[in-house]
Order: sequence, then structure tokens, then C-alpha cells
Amino acid sequence: MVVFLMAGPPLDQQSGYDASSSRGALEFESIEANQQRRGVSVLSSLLGQLLGAGRQPGHTRVVGRSDHESLYQGLEVAQQRALLQRSQRLQETMVPGPSGGDSVAPRTGGGPSGIRATLVAHRPPVAPHSLLYKSWEQWQSAAMPSGDMHSMPAVTSGSDVHHLPFFVIAGAQKGGTTYLRWLLVQHPLLESGYGLHGEKRGEPHFFDWGYLTKLTGSDGVARPHSTVARRYARMFRMPLDKFVATNGSTLFFDTTPAYVVETDTVPKRLTSLLPSIRVIVVFRDPTDRYRSELQMEVCRSRLFLSSMAREYHRHGQMRLYLTEQHPKKPLRRGLYADQLEIWFEFVSRDALLILTSDELYSDPLTTAAKALGFLGLAEVTPTGFTFNLHAPKNAACKKDMSSYLDESELAQLRTFYLEKNRRLPELAPGTVFPWLA
Repeated sequence: MVVFLMAGPPLDQQSGYDASSSRGALEFESIEANQQRRGVSVLSSLLGQLLGAGRQPGHTRVVGRSDHESLYQGLEVAQQRALLQRSQRLQETMVPGPSGGDSVAPRTGGGPSGIRATLVAHRPPVAPHSLLYKSWEQWQSAAMPSGDMHSMPAVTSGSDVHHLPFFVIAGAQKGGTTYLRWLLVQHPLLESGYGLHGEKRGEPHFFDWGYLTKLTGSDGVARPHSTVARRYARMFRMPLDKFVATNGSTLFFDTTPAYVVETDTVPKRLTSLLPSIRVIVVFRDPTDRYRSELQMEVCRSRLFLSSMAREYHRHGQMRLYLTEQHPKKPLRRGLYADQLEIWFEFVSRDALLILTSDELYSDPLTTAAKALGFLGLAEVTPTGFTFNLHAPKNAACKKDMSSYLDESELAQLRTFYLEKNRRLPELAPGTVFPWLA
């Protein structure tokens, strides 16, 4: 489903628009007829006219600048009706509050217009969808959609459509995030973004590695939200003709496992741009997670680098490593309770889903279904859709790790993490962490 938000004066007051013109009447009547007879989206109706009625199936063309101008004229004709209908559906399904008002759950974090977002405290009345804007500047000036957790802003750019993500898989590294991404992209409505270096279905790393160069100029002055959104949205792009063919229903997501540990910066940066973003984390036994990360670096032969080696313990000095005043990042990645406490200052608890590696690998189908339910996609999943649970596996590293991490050091790690994560059951009620038992 696609909803349009095109700001502007009433249609009959727009300069250059002739309400009695044959073109305007034709588009308006076509939209009305399509909505009443088949419920076809406004975007499909308009773009169908732009791309050419009667064109043979399978033949498409790139929409040029003049086509975009016509497209936006058509969108403005249809915008008010589409937005009004959606607003009415939202109002009709709002839950009455105790004092007669609408029941909402407050959210922390400011949006592009500096207001606090709110969440409707019930299931979404409409399926998640795209909101198409003329520009990111228009998106920035639109305060109301910044608090809509069931939409994904999008802007056309040449022959592509750039989106902001619908949700983020934020971590933890070596916790199973790649497998979860592989499962979710099988869903017909979901697609992962491009990586920081342009790789398809990669890790954008926008809010940690790429953030400083994208948010601030050479003078250190912060750029406006529209500039940040424009650069971030490039990582979630799709051809315009595919956008039209899918009716704007594809929802993008960011998978960057490093986000969850960067608590000093990422939660604030992310929710400042997208205050209603949903976040998924996958937590693994932190001792196993540390060992897996260390093994990855050993297999990559990167520990010979002094900068890399300093991040991990020295063999035989685990106790010293665990008592450092400023824990190294590989150790901090397993401090899940500390991470959640800070994330919950920026993201409401009902907007952050906590999964475990144990449930993901022991019952991936149920875990993937839980994620779809959290995202509001369970009711719009096509009948008969199933996941392929057998992900392609990378070649396993066969190097002996005993000379890097022995059993006594593993035992010290387990004791350390057990103490540091005692608060997890309180922070994540209902989630079972077997390694805490």
C-alpha cells in the first residue's frame, strides 16, 4: 500500500491547475473509479497512465524528468483524498483512553521537527507502506508522519526510489544477525539495504562509521535532517519501475550488528532521524560470542596487526583484561544489560524486539514468525508463504583456538558475563537466556 503526502494549497487554488481541464478530470475520474471498483492504489493508477496505457506486458521504460513533473501533478490531485481516507481509518481504530482521549504510548527522542513521537497502543490498522514525498526537505517539514511507525518515507531520485528503512537489526555481532537477515529477505515485502561500500544486502554502518562524514561538514557544523536522510536513503534504493510493479509495498531494513554496542552515539543518532524506528537485536551467549569473534579474526589473520591485537586479551592475561578501567569493544559487545538500558532511553520497549541465538537456530521458523508479528507483517504475509531455513554456509575455520583462549579463560569470561548480565531478565521479561541459568 502506498500513501501520498504532497504538501500544498487546496487543489483549486494551485497555480497553473485547471480543475476543468480534460487531463485533470480524466486523472481524477480514473482514480475514483479504481478506488471504488478494485481498491487499486493511487500510485499504480497514476503511474499506469504515465507509463502508457495499453503497453504490452513486460515492456517498461525509464521515467524521465518531464514524466516526473506530470507524476507529481497527478499525485497532488489525488493526495488529499488518499491522506484523508487513511487518517479516517486511523481515527476509527484508535483505542479510547481512560479519560476519553486516544490511548497512546509516549516515545522518547525528537524527530525532524523536534517533537516527540507517539505510538498507537494496538495493532496497526493498515499494512506497513511507503510514504512518497517530493523531496527530503518536504519530509523534514512534515511533522505528523515522523511519528508514524507503520510507514517508510521514500523520494524519487532519477530512475530510482530511495527509502528510509522500516526497521533495523542492530546486533549483536556474531549473534546470528546474518542468518536472520537471510530469512527475512525471503519475505515478499522485505528487502535489506546496501552495505557501506555498495555491496548488496550488506551492512550500511551509517550511524557509526559513516555518520560523521555524512552528518557534519568540514567545518563540523551539523547538516539538516533532510541532508542526512538523503544520504542514508541511497542505501535503500530500488528502480522506479519495480517500485511501481510492487505497488510501493517493499519495506527496507538496515542490518548493522555494530549498532547495538555503540550506545554513546547510535541510539541518539538513529532516533533523532527516525523517532519511530523499530529495532531487533539477537543476543548470543556472550562467552561463545567473544570466542566466535576472536576466531573470526584469527581466521582472517588480522591479529598480527597491533591495533587489532590490542582489542583482545593476551593469552594467559584474561583476568587483567576483564578488570581494565575501560573495557575493550570485543568485551563490551557481550554486556547486553548495559546496552539495553541505554537503548530503552531512546526506543520504547514495544519498539525493540529481543531474540536469542538459541531460539533462532533451534526453531528458526517460529523466530522468523515472531519477527514478522513484531513488524506488523503477520497478517499481510501471503497464504502459503514458507521460509527456506537452510542458509548457505561459509567455509568453517579449522584453526586450533586453544593457544588463544583456553578453558580456564573461558570460565573466567562466563563468570564475568554472568554477573554483568544479571539484570537481563528484568529488562527483557519473557525472554529466556539459557546461559544465565
